[in-house]
Amino acid sequence: MKDNNTPLVTVVCLTYNHEKFIKQALDGFIMQKTSFPFEVIVHDDASSDGTADIVREYEKKYQNIIKPIYQTENQLQNEEKSILRDIFAKIKSKYVALCEGDDYWIDPEKLQKQVDFLEKHKDCALCFHATKVIYENGEKLLKISPSKKQRLGKYILTLKDFLKTGNIIETSSVMYRWRFIDEDITKFLPLNINPCDYIIHLLHAQKGNIGYIDKEMSIYCKHSQSIWFNFDKEEHSLKYGISRMNFYKFLSEKFYNNSTEYTRNTELPIFIKLIFIFAKNKRYDLLDKLFEKFPTYLKMLDLSDYKEIYENYSLPNKIRNIKKQRLTYFVLFIVTATIALSLFGYLII
Repeated sequence: MKDNNTPLVTVVCLTYNHEKFIKQALDGFIMQKTSFPFEVIVHDDASSDGTADIVREYEKKYQNIIKPIYQTENQLQNEEKSILRDIFAKIKSKYVALCEGDDYWIDPEKLQKQVDFLEKHKDCALCFHATKVIYENGEKLLKISPSKKQRLGKYILTLKDFLKTGNIIETSSVMYRWRFIDEDITKFLPLNINPCDYIIHLLHAQKGNIGYIDKEMSIYCKHSQSIWFNFDKEEHSLKYGISRMNFYKFLSEKFYNNSTEYTRNTELPIFIKLIFIFAKNKRYDLLDKLFEKFPTYLKMLDLSDYKEIYENYSLPNKIRNIKKQRLTYFVLFIVTATIALSLFGYLII
């Protein structure tokens, strides 16, 4: 702590149209029993239901803890902004925890236990714990996340381990030893990237190990209004496809050294899938944006990929021209090679 007014922990809570859930999230914050001061930044992204009104009620009762931000226009769809980046850039606490407005904490000592863990394990840059995953009505427990297999049976994981497991950390369970007190997060975190929390996990894992606490201390609610509920549906790709490609491009550049294998096995299939989805739904504006932002992936496509896309959907001139250009280059190569071979044969004779 830099002074008596600086909280040791800052909790960041993003919320949007979470009227059914936000009270549980706020109660989970307020019930925390700690030996240190903490604050909760609640960012309401211009909710159209009663979420903001509920946050205001808690703000009045717990002014020393609840620090709200009320947006008048939704920021999530603004590609020139990053909600988390803007909030994170202002944080000066030693530790940072996350919990979205539709999730909640169930252990009143969660923050204390995680701070104690990080104070004891100086080699760890972040820690997380077990989370119960339930349906929104709470009637059915889906699973405990992560499983022992998902975390490789380990209690301390490395960056290499984490890249292998993928994002096994539920957002409501993480606490960071905040690396961006003295570093400018805007230089690390790109705009319009989704999911953002996995990137923050990885950026901290560059600084140390990842600790796991084998205790269930939070709830992750699955519900139809969640961004990730229809992850495999076309609607999700239409809304978040570009930001997902930004995410995979970031991973490739910063953590896989632009590996050709990673690009072909992970990024390229998603790129092709987005082309089909955008074309099928006649979202040529998204196609243009996709081609403009990721030209290297276009160059990696085989002619067979173009053929399938071209024959199944009516695409704009851009992809037709690319196909024609590829065929033209191929024909010119054959003609040039034939002439060269003929001249070589003539010279020998």
